[in-house]
Amino acid sequence: MFKLSIPLAGAYLAAAATIITIATPTHAEERDEFLRLHQSVRAHELCRNGGQAYSRDQQLKLARAIDRMAGGDLTAADRLESVLEAKSSVSRMRHAGSCSGEKLVDLIELFDTKLASAL
Repeated sequence: MFKLSIPLAGAYLAAAATIITIATPTHAEERDEFLRLHQSVRAHELCRNGGQAYSRDQQLKLARAIDRMAGGDLTAADRLESVLEAKSSVSRMRHAGSCSGEKLVDLIELFDTKLASAL
């Protein structure tokens, strides 16, 4: 039978905790990713979907996909705030310039890469 000494076992536990901490996104990182994904949906609606919002069914599919990617431990308040912020920030970007602006192009590429398959 294999036995670990107490100091060695403690070292393994500390290493495992460090690895888990590094691999787990922080609340702020999770919220930022959630926001960017919702911004990408709004950018795609405004610039590639003729300014039309997606149908309710499509919105639900996109929301589920975003939750799987970045929803994790966000509260309902964080989610609502992020969705509202995404809509207003992308609308401001669109009104300030065209859909060929760098920020909007990046968001559309994000949609195409991570969310288009959800539809």
